[in-house]
Amino acid sequence: MSSTDSDTTNQHIDEIADHVSLLDINDAQAERTDPEAKDAPAQCTPDDLYADLDALEPPPVQVRLDHAEQRARMLEEDNADLRAENKKLRKAIQSLRAQMTDLQELNAVLATNLSALYQTARMELQRKHAGSD
Repeated sequence: MSSTDSDTTNQHIDEIADHVSLLDINDAQAERTDPEAKDAPAQCTPDDLYADLDALEPPPVQVRLDHAEQRARMLEEDNADLRAENKKLRKAIQSLRAQMTDLQELNAVLATNLSALYQTARMELQRKHAGSD
């Protein structure tokens, strides 16, 4: 081998050594920052990767059916409660409308009486004013 080949080879060896030392530094830093990294398995097996896939399967039909029936019962109860509240509110509206009608009639009577009182008072004042002249 010539000296240039030897130099080139030495350079490659030095570069590889630098990369290895960088990897060693990164591993050391990872161990310091992640204490659980020491306990982690070195390699992940297919069992590790796919172990939780069973949890992703849809629930059995009976479970879904039970859930649907339970949801239907809850909705029926809510519907019954809302219908009862609606009936109660309709009765309250009817009562308030009747009360409003009574108050409108009373207001009309009071307005008529007040107008008559005002007219009477004005005529009395005119009569007194005419009598004093």
